[in-house]
Amino acid sequence: MIRWTLLPLLFLAFEGFGQTCCSGGVPLSANIGFPAANKGSLQLSLTHDLNVLRTLKNGLEKLDDRSRTRRTHSLLFSTGYTFSARISADASFSYVWQQRIIDQPGIPSNTERTAGFGDIMFLLKYQITSPENQDMALLLGIGGKLPTGRTAIESDDGIPLNLDLQPGSGALDGIFWALFTRKLGFRPSAAFNALVVVRGTGVHDSFRQVQTYEIGDNYRVHLGVSDQFVVGSTLLNASLSLRYRQAFKDRIDGQELQNTGGKWVFLNPEIRLPLSTSLSLSLQVELPIYANITGEQLSTTYRTTNGFYYTKQ
Repeated sequence: MIRWTLLPLLFLAFEGFGQTCCSGGVPLSANIGFPAANKGSLQLSLTHDLNVLRTLKNGLEKLDDRSRTRRTHSLLFSTGYTFSARISADASFSYVWQQRIIDQPGIPSNTERTAGFGDIMFLLKYQITSPENQDMALLLGIGGKLPTGRTAIESDDGIPLNLDLQPGSGALDGIFWALFTRKLGFRPSAAFNALVVVRGTGVHDSFRQVQTYEIGDNYRVHLGVSDQFVVGSTLLNASLSLRYRQAFKDRIDGQELQNTGGKWVFLNPEIRLPLSTSLSLSLQVELPIYANITGEQLSTTYRTTNGFYYTKQ
């Protein structure tokens, strides 16, 4: 498999991809798809993801309305194991707590909070390129999302909350994943990374017991560069990337919902600090630089993902 000297560069490539419903939600895909590793390797990660949505938009227009705020906290645990020189598998688990605040002049403030375990994701991967190739790696993966999270949490009035406030989606999804990494010849410690994630969503056939709900299919393309730098006596891994995401409209009882879906471009800087030969700390921020929203929606104002990565051979 890819040597451990290239592993930090590959790890930086797959960070920052999230599952969302509308413009916010649970970032499960961020923790699925570990990089290549030697046969018998165990990889673990534990991260906290915070998605803050304060920006109200309609299409490309930013609206002067600060009455609504959403925060999604997700604690994500992922594990991966390499069975052979080419075959590996990953799984991801989450616990989610969300808060939505509506505070308009002259109207009592309304706050909704939910919490619970989210859906489980899994991925089976195969390395296409030769495991002996030290300069380039191409991995393909297929997997899915199991509807293990709750979808029927109610408000204080006893009304089931919208699906984007629920920890789960209630549907079985299919996932296609591809990671390509190539070292840059002019600087051996640097690499170009490309990641594609496509999620085909299933249908929640008993939302609010009487409706069907389908979150829109979505895909993401991530392009970036990563490198290693020595700061004092510390070796830092750093990356800078662009992430494009498109989400199609949700459907309820087969009819499209107008204020769902859109296109986004995010800038993702990240630093990874080794704490030992097996453990490292990752610090990442996600900043929107383009958002074309379908209808009127809250969109991400900023996002942070911080956590630990552990590997054992």
